[in-house]
Amino acid sequence: MSQASEAFSLALTEGKSTDNNTACMLLNHRIPLVCFLLAAGMLLCARLTAVAGIYDDWQCQMSLSFPVSPSSGAATNVPVLVVLSTNIANFEYSQFSSAAGGDLRFSDSNETTALDYEIERWDTNGESFVWVNVPEITGTGTYIRAFWGNSAQTNPPPCTTNGAVWNNGFLAVWHMHQTNGAGKLPDATTNRTDASVAGDARLDAGRTGPGMVFDGDGDYLLADIPGPVPQSLTIEAWIRATNGGVVYSELGQGAINSGWHDSHIEVMSSGEVRIRVWSGSTVSLGVWPTGVWHHVAMTYDASGYLLAGYVDGRLCGTLTYQKQYPGDLWYALGPADSTHLGDGTYYDGWMDEARVSNLARSSNWIWAAWMSVASNGWFPAYGAVEYGAPRIENRPATNVTATSACLNGYVTVTGREEAVATVYWGVSDAGTNWEAWDNVATLSGLCGIGSVTTNVSGLAAGTGYYYRWAASNSYGLACAPSSEYFFTGEVTIRASDALAMEHDPGTGRPDPGAFTVTRPAWATNRDTTVWYAIGGTASNGIDYELIIGNVTIQAGTSNALINIAPILQPEPEGDETVILTVQSGAYIVGAPNCATVTIADAACGPWYVALTGNDGNSGTSWEQAFRSISTGLAHAVHGDTIYVSNGVYNLTEPLSVAMGVVVTGVGGSAGTILDGGGLTPILCIAHENAVVRGFTIRNGKNTNDAGGGVILTAGALWDCVVTNNRVETLSPVPARGGGVWMTSGLITNCRIVANSCWSSTNAVGGGVCASGGVIAACEISMNSITGQACNLYEVKGGGAFLGGNAAARGCVVSGNTACTYGWSHAAGGGLYVTGNAEVADCLVIANGLRPDAASHGAGIYLAGGIVSNCHVITNTCYSHYTFAGGVYIVGGVLADCVVSGNWISAGHVEEAGGVYQSGGSMSRCRLLGNCATARGSALWGGGGLSLHAGRAENVLVAYNT
Repeated sequence: MSQASEAFSLALTEGKSTDNNTACMLLNHRIPLVCFLLAAGMLLCARLTAVAGIYDDWQCQMSLSFPVSPSSGAATNVPVLVVLSTNIANFEYSQFSSAAGGDLRFSDSNETTALDYEIERWDTNGESFVWVNVPEITGTGTYIRAFWGNSAQTNPPPCTTNGAVWNNGFLAVWHMHQTNGAGKLPDATTNRTDASVAGDARLDAGRTGPGMVFDGDGDYLLADIPGPVPQSLTIEAWIRATNGGVVYSELGQGAINSGWHDSHIEVMSSGEVRIRVWSGSTVSLGVWPTGVWHHVAMTYDASGYLLAGYVDGRLCGTLTYQKQYPGDLWYALGPADSTHLGDGTYYDGWMDEARVSNLARSSNWIWAAWMSVASNGWFPAYGAVEYGAPRIENRPATNVTATSACLNGYVTVTGREEAVATVYWGVSDAGTNWEAWDNVATLSGLCGIGSVTTNVSGLAAGTGYYYRWAASNSYGLACAPSSEYFFTGEVTIRASDALAMEHDPGTGRPDPGAFTVTRPAWATNRDTTVWYAIGGTASNGIDYELIIGNVTIQAGTSNALINIAPILQPEPEGDETVILTVQSGAYIVGAPNCATVTIADAACGPWYVALTGNDGNSGTSWEQAFRSISTGLAHAVHGDTIYVSNGVYNLTEPLSVAMGVVVTGVGGSAGTILDGGGLTPILCIAHENAVVRGFTIRNGKNTNDAGGGVILTAGALWDCVVTNNRVETLSPVPARGGGVWMTSGLITNCRIVANSCWSSTNAVGGGVCASGGVIAACEISMNSITGQACNLYEVKGGGAFLGGNAAARGCVVSGNTACTYGWSHAAGGGLYVTGNAEVADCLVIANGLRPDAASHGAGIYLAGGIVSNCHVITNTCYSHYTFAGGVYIVGGVLADCVVSGNWISAGHVEEAGGVYQSGGSMSRCRLLGNCATARGSALWGGGGLSLHAGRAENVLVAYNT
């Protein structure tokens, strides 16, 4: 018997079973890697009996998902564009066994049905374009699978060349990526309806790889559509018009402008798209920007005589009319046509991916076909490439006693087949030197994705242990990234400060309490996470700041604090308790395992204000309410609450909240209104414990620098609407914060809408001007700043100006504008970010710049700080000099953001529809579908990115124009 066989026999005879119905072989001596040989044998047996996917022998695979669905149901038999490149996580062309991609395959989500596909272009140095026929797209939960890496299957299947992808009603499909030996554009369907090329039409950059460019002077394509003339039809194409012209012309013969001819789809020089069938009325599909790629489609359903037109997946016009038909059918793409819809000129611009079908495609189908090109990378979304070998992680030990413990792991990826899991443990960390570990346990049977665990016994009390999981299958071996630590000693808890107060009369602020968790001094080699249950009468996150149920004792220390920070409540609740109980973890739960902190209630008024009240009243009940809010503030002390009844409170001077009080509009912002009458700022909040919530703050005005509605230097503004406030100044006084001027504090769950700044020297922050504090979960919309003959770059932040240490998190910034007159510049239509400011998890959408000199960053102007995890989309700017429809970066950091669909145009010079960068850094961002449109101007930079200086890395720049 070999050494390996002897070791295996020993494992079988000396092993023992574990609890939790999980069998495991335990050896109390060092063993070689025979467990992995065993794993391979077990897996080979399993593969003979398991229900197999059709591509199980392929080494690499990837999911392609469709996160949204058409608005009215499913789309069926959709040709979906798949773009393969190294922008996909873990993807490399070296993974293919065929240099030409011959081992590529696709299947349904069950991996039981092969999907037809066609490779339009294969480029191992860039992007490869593949069309896949997806049987049905229903939105969330719809996905397909791609496979590659099989040296025995390098010949591509017949569907890649026989037109099977285009069997569902397609009469012709022209990818426009190349011409054939006859100089024609090949048709990808089985009909092989190749299109002849007239004039100087030539191959050029298209929407999906190469396309055709037409010069508007005699260029067109001509094709004879085979078979009987279709009664219903769909014609479609991707176009990027320069000066417009005829896109599709229906012919009854192989010549244009003679016999039967009429324009079906046409683009006017204005950008208007029109459709018609002979001899019905013309249907307008709206005006669309020229110089930008659009998907146009026309359908005709003979069963109901319904003509429909689509632009970019949207139904834009319909007409009920009984179409007339030619005796034979030809189509010309790009010709002049005297039977036109307005101009009838030769098409001038780019064209790609033109198709003709003998059925009226559904609106769902049109939308899905457009999305797979326009939003590729999101529809479909590309999962990371998965390999054959498994992946496994350690999880914390549980059920620790003085002599035993459960060692836990988690198989995150099984790879191409289920795996065998093994755990190693001992009093020292042996890393990946498996034979150096004191003990090893291999689970019996195969593991899928999920938890793995085994109970080990014979441990020594008062000792620290390390363990590490590994997993293997026939494709390879993987181990957890590092070892895990546990100890057979006790963790205890006590209330080190057992009394917390909502309001400390001595300081005017809350006073926290604290718990201390402790472990033995000998068990400090690694971090230890201590888990605890939260109880008591106080509500976590409401009565005190949120605690998360665990605390980490750092390596080298034996204890950690859990602070209980009370939150001042608007109404009396009496004293409340917080009780923490230590839970099972990588330690023994010792005694005491439970402790209590008491939160003493604040001594609030409360005070009452109503329009029916009287300032001579006591203010201690609604029957004795004050008439004015200022009287309630004059009576309040730290910790008090002032309740304000419904109605409009007209102010002649600002309300000053300079104490730790809570001022609450009982009717909320819809019913409790503070109105400045266009005469005065409305509210000054200047205490860190002050809270104002539930008001509409409107019609404030400031002509002395900053804060038309609210001046916030400390404290919090909650659940309020700040609207129609204004700062208006003359030189040399700047205008800052039309809605709010903020140096510290918190604004949360508020709407800051339709505020404005106007200045002849410096206009900053139409909605908010902040040099500190946090703006969270707010809407900042429809605000504006206007500069009249201002200095260069002194009109900043139509929505908000964020400097210093200010932060905006989880906000929507939309519809804000910055304008100038008198040859001035404007920057940051949505946000202007500088200093150490932070913007995270925000949507910056549909903001604009309209200066008469130069515009910089319609969405965001970034001069410092950091902008992360944001979407910057559909922002626009137009001026004499225009730079960056999305983000203009001169400093700071832009990270993990999507910059998409932004647009610029200029009267003289324009540069970068997406991002203009002359400093700072940009990383892990996606710049998609942005546009720089030249209107008689000089186009200096690209539609996606113009990089002059700074650092840009891991940035996807795609589909910009």
